Amino acid sequence: MSFYAILRYYQISVVALGPRFPQTVLLVFGVLSLLLAALYLLEQRDIKRLLAYSSVEHMGILAIGVSFGAPLALSGVLLHVLAHAAAKGNAFMGAGVLVRKFGTKELRAMADGIRVLPWSGPLFLIAVLALSAMPPFGLFRSEFQIVAGGFAHARNAATAVLVCLVTLAFLGLTLATTRILFRPVPDTAEPDAQALARGEPSRWMVAPVVAGVLVLLILGLAPPADLINLLNHAASDLAVGAR
Repeated sequence: MSFYAILRYYQISVVALGPRFPQTVLLVFGVLSLLLAALYLLEQRDIKRLLAYSSVEHMGILAIGVSFGAPLALSGVLLHVLAHAAAKGNAFMGAGVLVRKFGTKELRAMADGIRVLPWSGPLFLIAVLALSAMPPFGLFRSEFQIVAGGFAHARNAATAVLVCLVTLAFLGLTLATTRILFRPVPDTAEPDAQALARGEPSRWMVAPVVAGVLVLLILGLAPPADLINLLNHAASDLAVGAR
């Protein structure tokens, strides 16, 4: 919703000031947001803050995509909004299961999640991979469109920066997830942590994540034609006067 407000102001600014100034502002703030998020993701200690800085990262991606002004990139931006909502909802649901199971939000206190959470552990991994724009999920499709639109619009330097910073953010997010799910419980851990029973804290929390994964697969592999037409129409409206 906040990005929708930005897009409305962007349309007004393009008409009133021309495309160069609003696109430059979005590019600068997008790169700064993406850089800040990527650095914080590398050294984050709290699982909810980890996902919150991931949201900052994706807002940066959206801002950079709009700054390109290309219809293909703008269509990717709008698809990215939908795919990110599904992926981030999944990731936060998975994080809630982890917090409930381990009794803490501290990443250093979470380990061996793939064993102790036979369903939620793999689903959280899938949610993080989807959030990191791995194929075949919706965020891969949307980010591919944004990058392709940037190169097609001769924004080569900005597109290269986008790719590098997204890769850095991916590294931080996946490193934290790997530690949570695959790191063995250290011998120095508390006895309660070492003896943590295998099993889900609540079965009903699994179903929404499964539904979200299906949505991400549909958006990545075969998004509905009506949805694509709607996004392309909206992207065409945003591109008016932006070149």
